Amino acid sequence: MELNNINIFNKLKLIWQAELNSEKLNRLDNEDFDVLIKFQKHLHTLENKTPADNERSKEIQALYDGLIQEIRTCSVSLVDFYINDLLDLRQEKIIKSCKALKIIDEEFLTKIEYDFYNHIISAFKGYKKMRNMYSLIADACLPEPIKKQTEAFCQNPEFLKKGVDTEYSLIRILRKIPSIVGFDMITYGPFNKEDIAKIPKINAIILEKENSVEFIETMKENNVFLSENA
Repeated sequence: MELNNINIFNKLKLIWQAELNSEKLNRLDNEDFDVLIKFQKHLHTLENKTPADNERSKEIQALYDGLIQEIRTCSVSLVDFYINDLLDLRQEKIIKSCKALKIIDEEFLTKIEYDFYNHIISAFKGYKKMRNMYSLIADACLPEPIKKQTEAFCQNPEFLKKGVDTEYSLIRILRKIPSIVGFDMITYGPFNKEDIAKIPKINAIILEKENSVEFIETMKENNVFLSENA
């Protein structure tokens, strides 16, 4: 390998070793990642390139070509291993962080990893909220509810039965919210502050308890929106 290629190879090895030996996710710049991928593609191109004759005898040339090809194949295989294992290690750490609902700084991720992270953490958040639905809804049912709509909702034992129509609420978003999985199993969001959205009322109650939204209107059975202040 040329000197520049050797430097890139050594850098790849150091990045891989650091990721392997650390429980935390290390920073990987988009620029560094692009260099490593281009290096990998370059080696794959060289792997199939026929060496120059250099005026050797056919026998010596055959041995030389075979040795060069073996070196190239080993180099490519090793680089493939480092890059693939590096990405696998980072993927496992990203999923582990998402499962624990930990925030990962965007600067630590490549663009592809950041998109992956946003999708996975949104799914875990939605799943966790669905698992905690019963206790969260029970907490929302106060002895003396402030809102009539909340009281009627909490006193209805049929609200979680299969086949019951989902009640929806029109809400105003008070802060940035990532995508959520609704009680109707539809994905909503992501939302920005001051957005207006219609989501299942069960999800709206949970978000209101988190001071993330405020109610505007709630959809009734006759599909007419009624003001929460009415």
